[in-house]
Parts: sequence; C-alpha cells; structure tokens
Amino acid sequence: MGAQKKKPSEANYDPEAVDDESPVHEVHLEAFQIGRHPVTVEEFKGFVENEGYTDPRWWTAGGPGGC
Repeated sequence: MGAQKKKPSEANYDPEAVDDESPVHEVHLEAFQIGRHPVTVEEFKGFVENEGYTDPRWWTAGGPGGC
C-alpha cells in the first residue's frame, strides 16, 4: 500500500501523494467481511436513532451479521 510521487514509471505513482504515504509496501490483512451495499451517513444515523444498533438480531458474536 502507499503512494509515491517521485518516479512516474514505478508502482503506485500519484502526483498528489504526500510524504507520509511512502514507502510503498505490501500490507497483509486477516480475513474480514464487508457489506455488499453502501450505506450513507444519513441511513446509518436513522438506523442508530431507531435503536437498530442495539438490536441483537443485526449482530453476531464476531460483529455485524447479514452481510
């Protein structure tokens, strides 16, 4: 991951990169789940305000369910 702005012909070139985005390096992540559909801030706010965040049917022991 990361970006660099010094060598246009090399990987991860971005002319707008800032210095703390370097050096370019590989990042390994543990397995994770991600939602299939995007959620807006307004939609999430409604979910929280309607107590969806505290409703156990939307959560599993490992985090949100139903993704």
